[in-house]
Amino acid sequence: MKGNFWKGAEIKRTRGKYAHIRRKMQRKKLMKDVKRLKNKEKKKVEQQLHTIANEIIAYAKQFPKPIIVMEDLTGIRDNFDKSKDLNKRFLLSLSESFKPTS
Repeated sequence: MKGNFWKGAEIKRTRGKYAHIRRKMQRKKLMKDVKRLKNKEKKKVEQQLHTIANEIIAYAKQFPKPIIVMEDLTGIRDNFDKSKDLNKRFLLSLSESFKPTS
């Protein structure tokens, strides 16, 4: 049986875009706008994750006994110790939203 993968490239692009805008605002000391932007980013990423989750469920419903397998990423942050920039990019790509429920 062949599996499918869903990539979070759009989420990564969204987070990178907002990180760039946030960095520019912080240099100008616009902290109130930074907080507002954080909420906007969070809502957009949650919507993208919701869309991916719905696509996974729709795909799984095509089969009589579907199985959805997710990789266990427990402790992955502890094992990743590179430069500050790489750490930031790596950790932004991880999400707590896709935790399996038993």
